[in-house]
Amino acid sequence: MDQSSNMYIRHYGAMHLEKLPANAILIVKGDVITNSIRYLQRCEGMRPDVQHLDQSMMTYAWFKTKQARHFRNISFPNSIYNPYKPEGYSMQRFLQANALRPHMPAFLCGGWYHDEIPAEHGGGTPGFKTWPVGPCDRIRPVSQQLSLDRWVEEAASSGTHLELTRALKWYLAMDAVLLRSGARGGRRGADSYVRARAHT
Repeated sequence: MDQSSNMYIRHYGAMHLEKLPANAILIVKGDVITNSIRYLQRCEGMRPDVQHLDQSMMTYAWFKTKQARHFRNISFPNSIYNPYKPEGYSMQRFLQANALRPHMPAFLCGGWYHDEIPAEHGGGTPGFKTWPVGPCDRIRPVSQQLSLDRWVEEAASSGTHLELTRALKWYLAMDAVLLRSGARGGRRGADSYVRARAHT
């Protein structure tokens, strides 16, 4: 079967790279995301300003010794990404060292490799929250709250279409209702809706 014109994986990688702001840090999970982006950056020279880190690769001892020199102004707090080993560091420490600089905004694609917050409490990384803005989520400290207008503006700049913009407004409104009612778990449905629309 001739697959020479099959560009699906290339388009998939480009979708994650093209709309990121300048000098973004892109933290990913998943072979297809990792390898499609690696191909585009190394072979086609697309978006060399974006620093692309695969979370599973960061768990190997060789990663820092062999790869760290290729990442500009990225700090690795210890030898490996593994919060349970003496020579390891948590994602929280990594983000504290790298995701607080406005000129190097951090994004997450494919989800966290490991939830450092228990799943029953929503999962994720202590001190940080992800904000859907298209194919990837923007990583922000929990102390940094956005207005709805600013969030929609970020989503629009990432190439997000109108239906997702409406979903973002609905998501924020639902969050406010849940906070007032003390309900739990309902926002996962909003997350699923936003993510589904981001990929259509």
